[in-house]
Amino acid sequence: MKCENHPDKEGVAACVSCGKILCADCRLKLVGKNYCQECADDLVTLYSDKKEVASESKPIKAGYGKVKPQSSPAMDNSYEKARPVKKDSSNRFLLFCLIFLVVLFFIALGLYIIYLLYLAPFYGDLSNVINILLTDPQRIINFLIG
Repeated sequence: MKCENHPDKEGVAACVSCGKILCADCRLKLVGKNYCQECADDLVTLYSDKKEVASESKPIKAGYGKVKPQSSPAMDNSYEKARPVKKDSSNRFLLFCLIFLVVLFFIALGLYIIYLLYLAPFYGDLSNVINILLTDPQRIINFLIG
């Protein structure tokens, strides 16, 4: 493929913007990309126009920011701001529930160990111990204390 500007030279790159084939003399490399002269000029003018607009928008007068913007009735916000939600409250509640369940587990485990060590050899299975506890709890309490 031949260069579009120099038909006698071999093309080495293509413009990323318009796709023209370019020789080594015509190719302009900007930010690692190949551009032809026209597209590079367009980019430079576009970039310089943006800089001019940005520099024009900066205030020069003293007291910038003291003027409050005027609001139209359509822009008025009649809604109240939402109250901030405490995220810690739900985490504390979940932590309390978890601790409560762990404590209940250890109490049940302790009572089962007491049953296995002290009551099972004398009173038999667990249903018999529960039946005695429901009918005559003093009997088991006296056995454990005395």
